[in-house]
Order: sequence, then structure tokens, then C-alpha cells
Amino acid sequence: MSLYRQLWLAVIATTLVAFSGSFVLGMLSARGYLEEQLGIKNADNAAALALSISQQPNKDQVTQELLVAAQFDSGHYQAIRFADPYGKTVVERSGASTTDYVPQWFTRLFPIESAPGTAQITNGWQQIGTITLVSHASFAYRELWRSSIQMFAWFTLAGIVTGLIATFVLRRLQRPLANVVAQAEAIGERRFVTIPSPGVPELDSLAGAMNGMVTRLKSMFDEQATRIEELRRRANHDSLTGLANRSYFQNRLQATLESDESAEEGSLLLIRVPDLSELNLRLGRQPMDALLGKIGGCIEQTAKAHEDSLVARLNGADFAALLPGIPDGRLTAEKILAGLRAIAPQDAGIETIAQIGIGRFARGMSVGAVLARADRALAAAESSGGNNWQTARDEDSTFQPANSADWVRQIRDVIAAGRIRLAAYPVCGNDGRLLHEELMLRVQIDEAGDWIAAGQIMPMASRVKLTGELDLAAVDLALGRVRAGNTAVAVNLAAESVESEDFRRELLRRLRSASPAGRFALEVSEHGLLRHFAAVRSLREAMAGYGCGFGVEHVGRRFGEIARLQELGLDYLKVDASFIRGIDTNRENRAFLEGLASIARGMGAKVIAEGVQTSAELAALPSLGFEGATGPVVTSLMR
Repeated sequence: MSLYRQLWLAVIATTLVAFSGSFVLGMLSARGYLEEQLGIKNADNAAALALSISQQPNKDQVTQELLVAAQFDSGHYQAIRFADPYGKTVVERSGASTTDYVPQWFTRLFPIESAPGTAQITNGWQQIGTITLVSHASFAYRELWRSSIQMFAWFTLAGIVTGLIATFVLRRLQRPLANVVAQAEAIGERRFVTIPSPGVPELDSLAGAMNGMVTRLKSMFDEQATRIEELRRRANHDSLTGLANRSYFQNRLQATLESDESAEEGSLLLIRVPDLSELNLRLGRQPMDALLGKIGGCIEQTAKAHEDSLVARLNGADFAALLPGIPDGRLTAEKILAGLRAIAPQDAGIETIAQIGIGRFARGMSVGAVLARADRALAAAESSGGNNWQTARDEDSTFQPANSADWVRQIRDVIAAGRIRLAAYPVCGNDGRLLHEELMLRVQIDEAGDWIAAGQIMPMASRVKLTGELDLAAVDLALGRVRAGNTAVAVNLAAESVESEDFRRELLRRLRSASPAGRFALEVSEHGLLRHFAAVRSLREAMAGYGCGFGVEHVGRRFGEIARLQELGLDYLKVDASFIRGIDTNRENRAFLEGLASIARGMGAKVIAEGVQTSAELAALPSLGFEGATGPVVTSLMR
């Protein structure tokens, strides 16, 4: 039961106790007063009647009966009795008491005793009898009943006023209480958020303690993430320029060529600074190091305009730019050359700052073939001399992108015709047990065409803002798969889709009606999540209680921002395949992955390796803290 409801119940219970006690005490006090007044009335009336009879000159029985009858008929009396000195009844009048206006239960609950009044009748000094008089209690009951109604009305009004005051006070308390409760729930979901000071002394101390704990946890995460980010940079980045090193670049290129989620085509640019040794002699070591840093920064800044791009320094004079989804890299090469010409020292006599080879690649090609193609183009650029770029001559491609209007029509036709299906890839734990199936979207652009991976059309779908429709179609297929079997599944969402409020509302409606009960998970890429963090966090919070898991894939490329992920209450992290390649022998990456797994465990999330290719890589993962894996070797073992 919520604290707000408990406070309300406490207010109601206190009001009822106060009302009940006051009502009962008030009724008992009023009844005592009325009984006292009845006793006084009985005594006075008895004395008056006795005096009236004593003053009569004729004290015969007829006179006495007339006086008793007259007194009985003049008021509300239950009985009047005249007895001689020996107790023998001489005259007696009596009548039934009526309480027509008062409920019987009330008279039984608060009985009123009418104390009899007695008086002596004398004739001079001689006692001739005793008068006993008892008044009816009906008028006392009516008065007590009227008082109870008035008291009940007053207490009802007081209760309403008290309720309004309590509502006002509790509503003032509800927001800070709700913040404290939400913070506690967030911590239970492994999300660490701080709240403002409630402004209530009792809650201020609680909120301050919890905020302090959250701050300390965040600080621990940040410190650990900083240390591990440094390990990652040492293992995968060039110390001079800060760009990716050759080993990481080749792993990333291989992952791009093998992943079904990557673009179908792209470009690889090899950039060479000619005559590096001569430039080193002219400029000196430190100025030359500074120039190489500027060259790397210029290339990276230009390539950054393209999503999922990667720039690396392959060796002393060679740089590379990987541009997935950009089959024509000529414009980027031209911009790089323009930027490099602008930063070349004017007084060093540098005529040629860079030469660029452009190689187009398609998914499924080998790393060696792609590098060889770009290297041939670089050789052609070097033979031409000067600052220039060249493309490889053997780049025939079947990829013919349509215009935006055609893509909109084709994608909507695909969805309407149901030319969509999901390919399942197993994700297994260290014990070989299936954790879930990762479902990848496949589409058929033409009825007679081949089924292609979503990565081939997602860049254009993102451009024409149709990723949401494709993702909802994939979710429908996945939920159908959940209803049809007992296997847990995970579906990839484009972060661009989550940015749409309409998409989030439709997705939540589907999840609410499907009730997947722990057998359904959603995941987004690290890059997309960090670009659309607020929208993804909003979706994650709205999913609470739906029985759905939530994960992030391709983790590690932007590890420096991993501390933000602890706000989401993630169920698992899938580490990018480029960090897993050769992990059985790569000691530097092992240290990085051990730290990443430690942080993930602190967030309560499982760590899963992507793209595991060999049994040696798979065997090395448990010792690093990984709890699951996916990739070619896992798929082969599950068959």
C-alpha cells in the first residue's frame, strides 16, 4: 500500500475515532442531563400536587381522584399514584410512553431513566398519604435524538472540512513523496537518479541520504568508466592522434562487412601523407607530430558527418576513413583534401599534403579484398602526383539507389504486401542454454527479388522517416512468434523510430495487449541510443510493468558515455564484435572488456559478446565476466 494511501487512511481513522468518541460522550452527557431534569420535574410536580391536595378542605377520595386526574391530564405522565400511609393505593393513573419520532434502536442504545418524584400529603400534622409521580421520557428521547442529529451533522461538516484540509496538505506532500518513491523504484530498477529537496524536514533527510547514495554510485561508475575508457583507448587508439589504430580499424571493417545490420555498401578511403621522413627532417619531430594530429583531426571532422564512420591511423604516414552507407566517397575525399590544404604550413615548402585512394565495398567482401581495392586507388593517386584522389577501376556495383519518392513507395508496398520476415540468430549463455533469439529484419523489395537485410534499406528508410513503420511491422512479427512458442526473442529498434511519440504510443499499445511476460525484449544500438537518449529513456520508463526486457547492442564504440546507461535499468549489453575479434590473444582488449563487464554487473545487466567466430574466442569470454554470446560459432553449435 502506498504511503499516500496510508496517510489518507490514518486521517480517516483519526477523524472517525474523534467523531465516535465525541458522539458517544456527548450522547451520554446529554442523557445524564435529561435524566436529571426529569427527576427534578417529577419531584417538583409531585410536591405541587401534594400541596394542592393538602390544602383542600375536603380530603375525601372523590376530591383526591379529581385532583390526581386533573394533574395527569395536564401533562405527559407515565404514572401518578396516591397511596395511604400504609402503602395501599387509593388513586392511580397511568399511560403508555410513546416515542414515535425516535427509532427503537436509539432508545435501546441510550435508555433514559425517569426518576420518580414523591411527596407527602398531610392534614395539619397528620399524614394522610404519599404521592408518587413519574413523567414520560418521550420528550427527553426526542430532544436527545434531535441533539444527536445536530451533532452528527456538525461532525459530518467538520469531517468534510478536515478531509479538504488533509487533501490540501497531502497533495502538497504527494509530489515530494512521489519523487522519493520514484527514486526508490528507480534504484530498484538499477537507475540512479537524484531528486530535489522535498522541503519537509523528515523527507529532506531521507532524500538527502538517497541522493548522497546515488551521487556516490554515479561517482563510482564515472571513475570506473574513466579508467576502463583509458584502457580501451590504449588498446584501440593511436597515442599521437587519438584515432583508431590499425588493429581496431581492421576488426571494425570486418564487423561491418559481416554484419547483417550494416549498410549494404560503403566506401573506404586511404589517405597518405607523402614524403613523411623528409617532412620530419624539415619541420622537426614535435612540429611534425602536431601536424599529424591536425591531419587526423581534419579527416575525423570531415568523416563525422556520416553516421557510423570511423577514422584510423594505420601507420606513420597512412590514415583511413571507413564510410558505411556511402558508396560514393568522392565528395568526402574532396572535402578532406580541401581541409588538409588549409592546415598545411605555409613556410615549410609543402606542395603535396595528401593523396587519397577511394575503394567501394559491398557487404560480404573480405577485408583483404577491400583494402587491396583502396590500395590500388591510392597507388593511382600517388602516380598522378600532387594533392589528388583516385577511385579503383574495378568497382562495378549492382546497387542502384532510387530517389526518395520511390523508396517511400517501395517500403510501404513491402509493408502492405507483407514481404517482411525475421531471421533468428541464437544468443546463448555460458552453459549453452538459449537466452533468446535475436530477430533480424529481412525484406523483399520486389516480389521476384531476393530477401535482403534491413541494413541495406534502413539508411534510406531513416532519410524518408519510415523506420518506425518497419520497426512496428517487425515487432508484430516478433510478438506473433512469442505467442506461437516458448522461446524468448529480442527485436532491434532504430533509435530514430523511438524519437517519434506516435511510434512509442503504438509500440506500448502492442506490448500492453500482447503481455509477453518476460519472453520479449527490445534493443537499440549504442550509437542511436546516445543520439536519442531522452526518447529512449522515456520509452524505457513507460515500459515498466510490461514484462519486457531492454538491451543495448554494439556497446563499446562510445564507452566514455556508458555511465549514462545506468539511468535506463538495462537487462543486458551486447559488446561490439570489433572488440571480440581475437580476444583469446589480445591482452589489451581483455583488460578493457573485464572492466566493461564489471560496470555492467554494477548496473545489474548481463554482458553478451557479439560476432564470436571461433571456439577459442568463445572459451575466453566467461573469464572476462561475459554471460552469453552470439555469432557464427554459436549458431553452428546450436544446429
